[in-house]
Amino acid sequence: MKNGLRNARTTTRVIIRSGNLLKFNDMANLATTTYKVTGTREAVNNLWTTFQDMEVDSKDIRLFKLAEHYGIDYEKKQISVRGHIYWAEYEEDEENDYFLLSFETETAWDACNELFFEINRILNDELSISYRLSQSFDNRHYLKS
Repeated sequence: MKNGLRNARTTTRVIIRSGNLLKFNDMANLATTTYKVTGTREAVNNLWTTFQDMEVDSKDIRLFKLAEHYGIDYEKKQISVRGHIYWAEYEEDEENDYFLLSFETETAWDACNELFFEINRILNDELSISYRLSQSFDNRHYLKS
């Protein structure tokens, strides 16, 4: 049970992406997190290129696969990777030296910030990571920033 998905209680939802009907299983106690990542061009572009290589435009990126890509032993470091990235976009303004990667994750119970902090460490701490978490438990919603 590498990523903890096997025992999750799930519900089904349908999303349309690029004109295609996609069916997803949601985790129980879903947490949706919006991330805004800025930093050096090299670091932000490294993460964006990884997302593109993992086909973020056409399918979800499982967080355990992202951890494996960066060589992170998430089990040993006890980093939660139960979830996925389902949307991302990259913006840059070279003239003002501004590079922004925005993305959203769906995870179980809480945000998986430790994973992105570890990726930042691997990228020489050249990223600034901001996030907003929305948790939904028992049809009640909670926001954290």
